[in-house]
Amino acid sequence: MWYKILINIIDKPFAAFRQLRENYEENEFYKYPWLWLLLIYSLLVIPTYYIMLPQMKQFAPQIARDTAEKVSVRGRDVDEGEILGGIVKGFNIQGALMPINVLFAVLLVAVFLWVYLYFFSYNLTFGKIWVIVMLAYFTQTAGGIVNSIFHIVSEYKFMNSLQDFRSSTIGFQLLLNKETTLPFLYNFLAVNNVLALWNTVILAIGLSVMGKKDFSKTLAMIFIPWLILSAGLALLMNLGV
Repeated sequence: MWYKILINIIDKPFAAFRQLRENYEENEFYKYPWLWLLLIYSLLVIPTYYIMLPQMKQFAPQIARDTAEKVSVRGRDVDEGEILGGIVKGFNIQGALMPINVLFAVLLVAVFLWVYLYFFSYNLTFGKIWVIVMLAYFTQTAGGIVNSIFHIVSEYKFMNSLQDFRSSTIGFQLLLNKETTLPFLYNFLAVNNVLALWNTVILAIGLSVMGKKDFSKTLAMIFIPWLILSAGLALLMNLGV
């Protein structure tokens, strides 16, 4: 059942979540294949990360120099080589920690929705919300792969800094000129790329079907916090965080 639901999430989400609702049993929560889904997501994303890693490492020396200059301004002696080594090591570790990052991201979203929807009388258990978020994350995984392919096929065009890897998504910002567009607006549109928006829609479908609520109202309820969150992410990107 699970592989069919996962496949249908992309093109038949309403049918997929109806099937899940009919077969879901709260007392068998422990049987759902979280580790398998996590493994599938990791196997899809990790290789694309390491393919792009050499390109990202090219920006490490500049980041090390900028960091050393900021620290030296405060009157502290730093070894630029040590900073560079730490940055490169961080790049390598980040790829290895991707399964944990995925699990943490899913957990964070699930906890937020569990608390947030409680005030709207959705009466969805944490287990059901966890199922919905974990399945919907498949679109995020697909988005990461598509963005990676986009970078590779375009031969990293306009990749002038590490920050450009975050803002170069398959989003509406591609319709704008980066040089003449406000950085916050450009980053905001990059965060709200096509697949990220589709992930939000998938979440709304899952919550409405499993909670037996109106889809349009559910979409409106989760779209508002998503806009706030994406604005915060765009601001952090604008600040170079």
